Amino acid sequence: MGSLDTNPTAFSAFGDEGEAFQPLNVDDVRSYLHKAVDFISDYYKSVESMPVLPNVKPGYLQDELRASPPTYSAPFDVTMKELRTSVVPGMTHWASPNFFAFFPSTNSAAAIAGDLIASAMNTVGFTWQAAPAATEMEVLALDWLAQMLNLPTSFMNRTGEGRGTGGGVILGTTSEAMLEHIRSDVAMAKMFEEFVRGDDRFEVVVPRNFALVCFRIKANSAMTEEEADEANRELMERLNKTGKAYLAHTVVGDRFVLRFAVGSSLQEERHVRSAWELIKKTTTEMMTMN
Repeated sequence: MGSLDTNPTAFSAFGDEGEAFQPLNVDDVRSYLHKAVDFISDYYKSVESMPVLPNVKPGYLQDELRASPPTYSAPFDVTMKELRTSVVPGMTHWASPNFFAFFPSTNSAAAIAGDLIASAMNTVGFTWQAAPAATEMEVLALDWLAQMLNLPTSFMNRTGEGRGTGGGVILGTTSEAMLEHIRSDVAMAKMFEEFVRGDDRFEVVVPRNFALVCFRIKANSAMTEEEADEANRELMERLNKTGKAYLAHTVVGDRFVLRFAVGSSLQEERHVRSAWELIKKTTTEMMTMN
């Protein structure tokens, strides 16, 4: 980043001659983070209207930015401009509520803020002495988790009777808010499954698993299984080219199958309904042409 053609003398990383290099100037921290937070907020506000899958080709960024590394640093505003004009248009937007491919990519305001604070503190917690607070917090959180799961006290580091024999490291946890999010995702996936089962042009290939529905245009007297494979491949490509939805595929029993994965943090029932309407409309157009 920071590779736009600019006046190098104005953007030297070291400032005026004799001025000390300050990579962590507190005034810069405040200024940069305010702008970064505004960018993040604006991104989440507008991501729904962006094409989920970008219309770019491999190597596109080399045409947008200089091939050689910059000799001088650029102002933060220049870098943010490049981010908006060159990087964002080339992204597959996993945060989009119209993203139904692969698996859900969830996030939250608290998680973003937590990452920001953790990055600023830059703690390396490989021993208790290296990071007492981080170590204590991890142990405490694991004890909370053990209580939430009604595990025996032997799993806990501290119990009501004193120090326990349990402990460990955090590999992944959840919360009531996350559980509610999962329940909502499963309900929307179940709704989509019912949509598919209600249209005799499609079939649900395997039983729905949590928030994932595997479906396809089914073969019939006028369409062989091989032809149905090609029809499903074409359907996926057409859907993804619209930028209004993004689906992936898998293979089940040698058959080409579409995957509809619900779970983006911004997804609502209206996005699932809109995707289904797009699937039906695109399928009708394909069958009419053929």
